[in-house]
Amino acid sequence: WFRTFGTRLLAGRDFDARDGAGAPHVVIVNEAFARRYFDGANPLGRTIVEVRDPADRRPLEVIGLVEDAAFTSVREPVEPTLYRPLAQAVNEDENEKMLASFPSFSVSVRAAERSPAGLTGGLAAAIGGVDPDLSVSFQTVTETLNVVYVRERLLALLSAFFGGFALLLASLGLYGVTSSAVTRRRREIGIRM
Repeated sequence: WFRTFGTRLLAGRDFDARDGAGAPHVVIVNEAFARRYFDGANPLGRTIVEVRDPADRRPLEVIGLVEDAAFTSVREPVEPTLYRPLAQAVNEDENEKMLASFPSFSVSVRAAERSPAGLTGGLAAAIGGVDPDLSVSFQTVTETLNVVYVRERLLALLSAFFGGFALLLASLGLYGVTSSAVTRRRREIGIRM
């Protein structure tokens, strides 16, 4: 996931085959999480306790630290984020309940050699082969970012418009002041010439 979105792993390791359902529970945290909950100290090897209810306490070992990434807004500060392998996120009894609670599920794929649009047919066929009842739609990262940055683009456009308008008013003002000064001194300029 981190390589797909270009999020650098700063310390520790990424999730791998060792982090399956029966393995000790592990997490990767971002820099904001380390700053807030570990006072900026190295979080590797530390343990976080997940409490679902008083009888169900689960230790989670921090195995990696990744750089901060903005998910919702580039204007807001990055929230402390904890990443877990999906195989460990829930036990098998809770899988159905968890999947039913999400109206949609997102899978991210990175094209190594060709355009992302060329992957849609093969991906749709592969997903349809697993479950033909699933509804599949595709959206590139560029399309997603276009939606996210609409507000910023609108603000930039309005700023450019008002900046251009201010430049036009300043130019007209300078022209008017210069024209008035020349008109008042026209007789003097004629005598001097």
